[in-house]
Amino acid sequence: MVLFATPAHLRSATNITTVDVAGSTLPVVSKLKSLGVTIDSNLPFDCHARNVAKACNFHTRALRHVRSLLTDDVAQTVACSIIASRLDYFNALLSGAPAATFDKLQCAQNNLARVVCQSRGRTDARPLLHSLHWLPVRQRVTYKLAVLTQNMRTTATTTYLSELVQTRAPPRVLRSSDTRRSSHTHRTGPSRFFCCCSIHLELSTC
Repeated sequence: MVLFATPAHLRSATNITTVDVAGSTLPVVSKLKSLGVTIDSNLPFDCHARNVAKACNFHTRALRHVRSLLTDDVAQTVACSIIASRLDYFNALLSGAPAATFDKLQCAQNNLARVVCQSRGRTDARPLLHSLHWLPVRQRVTYKLAVLTQNMRTTATTTYLSELVQTRAPPRVLRSSDTRRSSHTHRTGPSRFFCCCSIHLELSTC
């Protein structure tokens, strides 16, 4: 079991080592892994980013050994299916994460781009990412949230998410009345976090 709180509250709760739940005693740990995602107490996802970057770099080094034997298309396919997919797995959770968390994942993606393009280790990765049509890690998170929000509003296929965000109806007719804006329902925890991220994306693209 993990206690989620601000750093100040966590320091005051250092004496809590176990919690009784339904007659069972659960030990309190600083982090745990669920569905491949490492979750820590104050949710910076730094441990998760470090584990993902470590796995990506391992497979990138393996790809480097056989890169000269592969065509460009095959190398890009292998990179996307085995390594880049790890960067995209549950990456929507990283929305709002510190820059240091994104830096670890971005370094892993930069190394992968250099291997696929057969470039030197100190080559600027930004032109390589552009040539491969790969979005940087932070933009991949934004894109996933934007697509999820758009699908939720247009198709309502994910009912448990579409119930969280509602189309805002202005109290009077305005010039922007034709623009569909969202408003979140009164929620707490992860539900409120998703609502706020969705609304932030809409406002930033207006």
